[in-house]
Amino acid sequence: MSSNLGVRAINKEKKTIMVMFQHIGGPAIVIFIGVIISAGGAVWAAYEQSVSESILRTKSEEIASLNKEIADSIIGGDSFAYISPTFFKDKFSPPYLTLIHQGEHPIYDMSIRVVDLDVFDQQIKEGYTFADLQKNESQFDIGNLSTKQARMLGPISIPNNGIRLNIFFNARNGFFSESLRIKKVNDEWKTAIKVENTPTSGEVKVLYKRIDPDFPLNKDGSVEW
Repeated sequence: MSSNLGVRAINKEKKTIMVMFQHIGGPAIVIFIGVIISAGGAVWAAYEQSVSESILRTKSEEIASLNKEIADSIIGGDSFAYISPTFFKDKFSPPYLTLIHQGEHPIYDMSIRVVDLDVFDQQIKEGYTFADLQKNESQFDIGNLSTKQARMLGPISIPNNGIRLNIFFNARNGFFSESLRIKKVNDEWKTAIKVENTPTSGEVKVLYKRIDPDFPLNKDGSVEW
């Protein structure tokens, strides 16, 4: 008797499950589950592709940055130099022109041409030849200049009314120029320095500027470069 009751209970449960399954939709639920699995797989594949692309992008940027660093180390990057006068405390030692490195990389194959504008203007008034212009110039074959290095180029004679120098640099990483102005104020020498790049094309940019306090300025507050 109890056995029959058990069989009846099992059969009743089977019927209930079948009714529920048919009520939900039968094969439709199987299709629905398949769609869910398929969508999950697509999402996972898209995620893996996105991660792979991100890794490749990062690696490409690292390689590009490394290549640029190597090129900058060989060529010189954005490094440049400028010339500043060095004055000594004793009045018997003449001032020296000092070459000073700026930047993160060495400068290679550098040469410098220094032009005294006051002498040049005088030559213009009197008439000049190419040989005269060369006599007005001082040239220095520097070679390589290490990072943060300073090098004395030699003494300079400065008239009492000051001096105006235009300086032209040629190096492996390009060309740049400097305007150096030195004037005496209250028996002390004051300097103004401006360095600009000299691109073959594009905008000229100021790379470095330094103006001593009390350096004589124009009425508009600017330096007469």
